Amino acid sequence: MNNSDSVSPVGNPSDAGNDTAVAGVFLAALGVRDFQRLETCFQPQMHFRALVPPGVREGTGPKETVGWLSKWFSHADHFEVIKSEVDQVSDRLRIAYRIRLHDLHGWQVVEQQIYCTVKDDRIDAMDLLCSGFRPASSMAAMH
Repeated sequence: MNNSDSVSPVGNPSDAGNDTAVAGVFLAALGVRDFQRLETCFQPQMHFRALVPPGVREGTGPKETVGWLSKWFSHADHFEVIKSEVDQVSDRLRIAYRIRLHDLHGWQVVEQQIYCTVKDDRIDAMDLLCSGFRPASSMAAMH
């Protein structure tokens, strides 16, 4: 997994370390599509909202949240996180990543921006904005 991780705590420095730790676990699990491990990043009653090109998606709890990530990413025969960033925006954790993948639709690139509230070292609320799956030539997908 190639990452360009940057951490810039802007909020409470004592909370930033814990927040970035859960972000690291999230990105590591996503990078290998370990959906079971992804579930451990979330509080049991956490709330998930996503704005994706078809519309709004919502869920409550780790299973529903990870279910959306699995639906979007589990079927690719090639999957790689090519860029990621972690940052603190006051009391919110920001996780951003770009994924290159290949599936039945060919080579695609997708980028997601996530803003999270972290409670007791786990994500309690997640708001996700997605670029959608954008077509990419095999050469463009390699960069």
